[in-house]
Amino acid sequence: MKKIAIGCLLLALLFGGYGLYATLTRVKTIPPELIGVWVSDAPGYGDRYMEFEKERLTIGTGAESIELNFIEEVRAREGREGTRYHIRYRNVRRLPLQLMLLYRPDRGGSFTIRHLEEVVWRRKKSAD
Repeated sequence: MKKIAIGCLLLALLFGGYGLYATLTRVKTIPPELIGVWVSDAPGYGDRYMEFEKERLTIGTGAESIELNFIEEVRAREGREGTRYHIRYRNVRRLPLQLMLLYRPDRGGSFTIRHLEEVVWRRKKSAD
Protein backbone atom coordinates (compact mmCIF):
# COMPACT_ATOMS: atom_id res chain seq x y z
CA MET A 1 0.00 0.00 0.00
CA LYS A 2 2.86 2.34 0.87
CA LYS A 3 4.51 1.68 -2.55
CA ILE A 4 1.28 2.56 -4.33
CA ALA A 5 1.00 5.83 -2.42
CA ILE A 6 4.61 6.74 -3.22
CA GLY A 7 4.04 5.81 -6.88
CA CYS A 8 0.94 8.03 -7.07
CA LEU A 9 2.84 10.88 -5.43
CA LEU A 10 5.70 10.56 -7.94
CA LEU A 11 3.26 10.52 -10.87
CA ALA A 12 1.48 13.59 -9.53
CA LEU A 13 4.78 15.44 -9.16
CA LEU A 14 5.89 14.37 -12.63
CA PHE A 15 2.70 15.48 -14.39
CA GLY A 16 2.26 18.56 -12.23
CA GLY A 17 5.82 19.64 -12.99
CA TYR A 18 5.26 19.03 -16.71
CA GLY A 19 2.13 21.19 -16.59
CA LEU A 20 4.10 24.06 -15.05
CA TYR A 21 6.90 23.61 -17.60
CA ALA A 22 4.41 23.56 -20.46
CA THR A 23 2.95 26.93 -19.46
CA LEU A 24 6.31 28.68 -18.95
CA THR A 25 8.33 29.39 -22.08
CA ARG A 26 11.91 30.68 -22.09
CA VAL A 27 13.58 32.21 -25.14
CA LYS A 28 16.35 34.73 -25.83
CA THR A 29 14.44 36.96 -28.23
CA ILE A 30 11.37 39.18 -28.05
CA PRO A 31 8.21 37.40 -29.30
CA PRO A 32 6.58 38.71 -32.51
CA GLU A 33 3.51 40.12 -30.72
CA LEU A 34 5.72 42.61 -28.82
CA ILE A 35 7.98 43.70 -31.68
CA GLY A 36 7.38 47.32 -32.63
CA VAL A 37 7.10 50.77 -31.08
CA TRP A 38 4.78 51.22 -28.10
CA VAL A 39 3.46 54.50 -26.67
CA SER A 40 1.18 55.58 -23.84
CA ASP A 41 -1.22 58.48 -23.51
CA ALA A 42 -0.95 58.44 -19.71
CA PRO A 43 -0.05 61.79 -18.10
CA GLY A 44 3.72 62.33 -18.21
CA TYR A 45 4.34 59.70 -20.89
CA GLY A 46 3.54 61.70 -24.04
CA ASP A 47 7.17 61.91 -25.17
CA ARG A 48 8.14 58.40 -24.10
CA TYR A 49 8.19 55.14 -26.03
CA MET A 50 9.44 51.57 -25.95
CA GLU A 51 10.70 49.87 -29.06
CA PHE A 52 11.02 46.11 -28.92
CA GLU A 53 13.23 44.49 -31.53
CA LYS A 54 14.15 40.84 -31.69
CA GLU A 55 17.25 41.23 -29.50
CA ARG A 56 17.02 44.85 -28.29
CA LEU A 57 14.83 47.12 -26.22
CA THR A 58 15.09 50.86 -26.78
CA ILE A 59 13.41 53.12 -24.25
CA GLY A 60 12.76 56.71 -25.27
CA THR A 61 12.73 58.83 -22.14
CA GLY A 62 11.85 62.19 -23.70
CA ALA A 63 13.72 65.09 -25.30
CA GLU A 64 15.64 62.77 -27.65
CA SER A 65 17.04 60.78 -24.74
CA ILE A 66 17.15 57.03 -25.31
CA GLU A 67 18.30 53.97 -23.40
CA LEU A 68 19.60 51.08 -25.50
CA ASN A 69 19.31 47.61 -23.92
CA PHE A 70 20.16 44.08 -25.02
CA ILE A 71 17.79 41.15 -24.39
CA GLU A 72 19.15 38.20 -22.44
CA GLU A 73 16.05 36.12 -21.68
CA VAL A 74 12.32 36.28 -22.14
CA ARG A 75 9.97 34.12 -20.07
CA ALA A 76 6.31 33.88 -20.99
CA ARG A 77 3.34 32.45 -19.13
CA GLU A 78 -0.14 32.32 -20.64
CA GLY A 79 -3.03 33.16 -18.35
CA ARG A 80 -6.68 34.20 -18.36
CA GLU A 81 -5.81 37.91 -18.38
CA GLY A 82 -3.21 37.60 -21.16
CA THR A 83 0.46 36.66 -21.39
CA ARG A 84 2.84 37.62 -18.60
CA TYR A 85 6.37 38.34 -19.81
CA HIS A 86 9.48 38.55 -17.67
CA ILE A 87 12.19 40.16 -19.79
CA ARG A 88 15.77 40.17 -18.57
CA TYR A 89 18.15 42.55 -20.33
CA ARG A 90 21.37 44.55 -19.90
CA ASN A 91 22.02 48.19 -20.65
CA VAL A 92 25.13 49.50 -22.45
CA ARG A 93 26.99 49.55 -19.10
CA ARG A 94 26.17 45.81 -18.74
CA LEU A 95 23.91 46.48 -15.74
CA PRO A 96 21.34 43.64 -15.43
CA LEU A 97 17.74 44.87 -15.54
CA GLN A 98 14.30 43.33 -15.86
CA LEU A 99 10.86 44.24 -17.07
CA MET A 100 7.70 42.37 -16.10
CA LEU A 101 4.63 43.06 -18.14
CA LEU A 102 1.16 41.75 -18.92
CA TYR A 103 0.32 41.66 -22.63
CA ARG A 104 -3.34 41.65 -23.70
CA PRO A 105 -3.93 40.87 -27.39
CA ASP A 106 -7.49 42.26 -27.52
CA ARG A 107 -8.23 45.56 -29.31
CA GLY A 108 -4.95 45.66 -31.21
CA GLY A 109 -2.81 44.70 -28.27
CA SER A 110 -1.66 46.53 -25.17
CA PHE A 111 0.51 45.90 -22.15
CA THR A 112 1.03 47.18 -18.65
CA ILE A 113 4.22 47.05 -16.63
CA ARG A 114 4.16 45.43 -13.22
CA HIS A 115 3.78 48.07 -10.50
CA LEU A 116 2.77 50.67 -13.15
CA GLU A 117 -0.57 49.14 -14.11
CA GLU A 118 -2.19 52.57 -14.55
CA VAL A 119 0.07 53.22 -17.57
CA VAL A 120 -1.24 51.34 -20.61
CA TRP A 121 1.10 50.93 -23.59
CA ARG A 122 -0.32 50.49 -27.11
CA ARG A 123 1.39 49.80 -30.40
CA LYS A 124 2.17 53.05 -32.20
CA LYS A 125 0.11 53.48 -35.36
CA SER A 126 2.17 54.05 -38.50
CA ALA A 127 0.48 57.45 -39.05
CA ASP A 128 1.66 58.74 -35.62
